[in-house]
Amino acid sequence: PSPRSALRTQRQRDWARKLADKGRLVLDDVTFAGRTGNLSRDGGLADLALVLAASPDLTVRIDGYVDATGDPAEDARVSYDMVKAAAQRLIDLGVEGSRVGTAGHGGENPLLPNFTARGRAANRRLEVASPR
Repeated sequence: PSPRSALRTQRQRDWARKLADKGRLVLDDVTFAGRTGNLSRDGGLADLALVLAASPDLTVRIDGYVDATGDPAEDARVSYDMVKAAAQRLIDLGVEGSRVGTAGHGGENPLLPNFTARGRAANRRLEVASPR
C-alpha cells in the first residue's frame, strides 16, 4: 500500500492533495486561548502531521494571522507566537523541524471584518502552504 493509503479521513486526503498541488489551506480545528500562542485545540495539527508522514517529500510553511488591533508590533508578535507553537506541536508529533517553515503576518489579509466577534475569530488563523 502507498503511504497515502494511511490517510484515514477525507480531510487528510483533501489536504494531502491540495498541498501536493502547491495549494494553500486554512488549518481547521486549531484554536488558541485568545490572542496568545497557547494552543487550546490542535486536531488540525494532528491531521497535518499524518499528511506529512504520508508525504515524505512534502515541506510546508505555516502562516499565522491575527485580528488586527491598533498595535501592529503586538499583532506580529502574537501571530509569530501562534506559528511557533504550531510548528513545535508538529515536531512533538514526529515531523522533522526542517520540513516546517513559519511566518507571522500580524493583522494582514483579514478574511472578515474585525468589528464582529465572528470576524475577529476568523482572522485569528493558521494557513498552510507547500512552498515548492
